[in-house]
Amino acid sequence: MLKLNYPKWVLRLNRLGNDFRLLTTLIFILGILNIIYKFDWADGGIKAAFNMWNPSWLLFGPLLYCAYRSLVNKPLSITFRNSLHLVPFMGFSLFYLIVALTTDMNNPWGSYAFTFYQNSYGIIILSLIPYSVHVLAKIWKSSTRNKPDADILLVTIAALYILIAILVSLMIIGWGIAKIDMGFDYRYFAYGLLVFINIAICWYWVVGDKKAIKAKFMELEDSLQLKSYKNSALADEQANEYKERIVNYFEDTRVYLEPSLSLDFLSKELGIPKHYFSQLFNVYLERSFHNFVADYRILYAIELLSDNQGRLKIESLAYSCGFNSKTSFNKYFKERTGFTPSEYLLQLERQSA
Repeated sequence: MLKLNYPKWVLRLNRLGNDFRLLTTLIFILGILNIIYKFDWADGGIKAAFNMWNPSWLLFGPLLYCAYRSLVNKPLSITFRNSLHLVPFMGFSLFYLIVALTTDMNNPWGSYAFTFYQNSYGIIILSLIPYSVHVLAKIWKSSTRNKPDADILLVTIAALYILIAILVSLMIIGWGIAKIDMGFDYRYFAYGLLVFINIAICWYWVVGDKKAIKAKFMELEDSLQLKSYKNSALADEQANEYKERIVNYFEDTRVYLEPSLSLDFLSKELGIPKHYFSQLFNVYLERSFHNFVADYRILYAIELLSDNQGRLKIESLAYSCGFNSKTSFNKYFKERTGFTPSEYLLQLERQSA
């Protein structure tokens, strides 16, 4: 089996993709739990429950931050520094338990601890705003065009978090400072935005994260092709000799840089019957001819980017690597590294910083 040596931090992207799915799932579940916790589903309709604000609100910001980090080559890890993001949540969770166990809920406002806890919900603003602004700034700085679906999801979540923080601010000003009846319970809007966040996450799972679905179809195609090769006259020994001939040719000549490279050309150059190529690539080299060639071209592009950071235009780079268009180059580059070429350059800068 031919193994192409991408940089190690690129090979970790599959793990990072799993981290991103895990983190967005946690945000989704946390949103559902908060909505269930805050509302009573009575016969007269949905009503806000009289209970203490949920300290799990302080997890939304850290989860968003971790989701962003998983997209920029920062896998989940348990360290002292990372655990500091959980300190507000753990502190207020402890406070919550103490108040819940010591307060007479028949007369809760008579308890100083209950009153103080309920009036401390402004901490939600101090959690949501910094994390959301930080993530928005980082995403904007790393790429202002052609954002991948995951970036769009994070931008949406961060923007809605900021709107929630604004609503909490209005509640503090209206109810706590000005002491006025605003005529509407703004918590309905805040929790409604949580619903929109969950809808956005569902959209990403169904539409945005379509690579997983595409991979399943490719897997099915491969299994069907394997069945068709069982009756082939090509013996394993001969096939392995042909495979080695192909790999050595690509390694020694850099023929993959030729934009018009074709199976006809390879058949004549290597003395391999053309009708064997489909089986050779799909079974013995474990990828299609076009993907095999693209792998070498992308590795060559990575080599050029590493040697000439910031000094190559993407379009020139695409043609230098044998691609006929910038669009095709970007597509294959993104599939193999998880980044666009421009984003990859930024990652190189971060790795060397």
